[in-house]
Amino acid sequence: MSAIQQSGIGASPAHDLSQCQADGMKLMTYVRAFYTHGHLNADVDPLELDKVYSADLVEKFNTQSSSIKQLLDHHTHGFSELDLDRTFTIDYTHFSGLVSTKEKWTLRELRDELTKAYCGKIGLEYMHIPDRD
Repeated sequence: MSAIQQSGIGASPAHDLSQCQADGMKLMTYVRAFYTHGHLNADVDPLELDKVYSADLVEKFNTQSSSIKQLLDHHTHGFSELDLDRTFTIDYTHFSGLVSTKEKWTLRELRDELTKAYCGKIGLEYMHIPDRD
């Protein structure tokens, strides 16, 4: 019996499977967003020059745009605030590194760890390798 059926909602097994598949796809796109764009949201300005120079200059060179922040927001990937404390099983073999360190994650834990790894004081870019030779 699934957790949804035990809670009294009474969803069918087919509904449970399709919900798991949808959640899996949303998780994959969410994690990939950090892999590909997280470094653009990193805090790599230790001198805080954006507070010293004019707004025009900061805007011209600022990579922390609202569109990047939106890509890294769980809402963009179809999750709500209620999902933050849901536990997800991630056993996709192609995920490596941080995501592969454990199998069960709450969305909040995953978000916090990905933010710490990709958007901290050092920006890490995982998906782009300019020269493969």
